[in-house]
Amino acid sequence: MRELHSAEEVLAQLDAPTDSVCMFHAPWCGHCVKTMPHFQAAALAMQGQVDCFSADCHNSQMDEALKRYGLTGFPAFVRVTPSGEVRLLQGARDVAALLAFMEA
Repeated sequence: MRELHSAEEVLAQLDAPTDSVCMFHAPWCGHCVKTMPHFQAAALAMQGQVDCFSADCHNSQMDEALKRYGLTGFPAFVRVTPSGEVRLLQGARDVAALLAFMEA
């Protein structure tokens, strides 16, 4: 799973005609630290089916991407389907919930 470091990278990846999921997180966020292993496990299980990556939002370099998707808290998960449909994860963030989000 790749870590992206700029809004340009994240937006280019999410705009690509692939099934993609991005975890927006911050290193100082306790919920993010607890959720990251669940995301990594789900990403590994979906390897080859969904392109999973994370975006480190510890500074203003991600502001454009956060604004585009209306994200105000962390962790946040955005899925963009090949048809361009945008989905935001609501609710649980365990492996089962993440897999369901990626498979839906």
